[in-house]
Amino acid sequence: MGCKSCKPLNPTEIPDNLPLLESLVSDYLNRKFEWPEYPDKGAVTAQEWHDIYLSSLEDVTDFICGKINPTKAPGGMPYVFNIHQWNLRFPSRQNVVDKMAEKLGNIDDNDFGDFEELIDYVEKRKVPYFGETAVYDFALRYGWNHRPAIKPSKYVYIHSKPRKAAQHLADHGYLKNITKLERKMELEKYQELLLPGMEASDVEHFLCCYHDEILKLK
Repeated sequence: MGCKSCKPLNPTEIPDNLPLLESLVSDYLNRKFEWPEYPDKGAVTAQEWHDIYLSSLEDVTDFICGKINPTKAPGGMPYVFNIHQWNLRFPSRQNVVDKMAEKLGNIDDNDFGDFEELIDYVEKRKVPYFGETAVYDFALRYGWNHRPAIKPSKYVYIHSKPRKAAQHLADHGYLKNITKLERKMELEKYQELLLPGMEASDVEHFLCCYHDEILKLK
């Protein structure tokens, strides 16, 4: 799901009886809205939209690009990309999709014990311009559609906008268990975000979707 597809609360809509951060997490879990890209789904929550988006992707090409591609790698250019992979849209970089598809071509031959083994496998095969965000996104998309699913559970991985949002929360005392922010941290470090129903992948997605609103918190 592209983060801009989420519709966070406006500050004036935050309920008076809840702390600001808790209200944003509650909004992520509970408020329903429609997403034009999936007109048949009606109105569901931001958490549910993320699930629907991940389940819509079909194969390694889609997992790399973040969009359903009618032509597949290698040799399927031009590819279409999710907003997270904006840096691969340039014609001179689309060959990264072909390179990663070849490096990850045998991924189904592996028996990953957990998400950490999966993301480490992808990390070791990355090429230039396939950075932290792309590595995490591929691992999340592939793992979600694997049977059985391989999801983040013990650790939260952050990068780009989620990292900036988490750093802001840590700097302003909202995340009391974090003194030094790292890309990979135990789920319990984000205790203040763990309302019932929040999982490790939700924490990362929440920090991305609600980046702008989080940066307004003082």
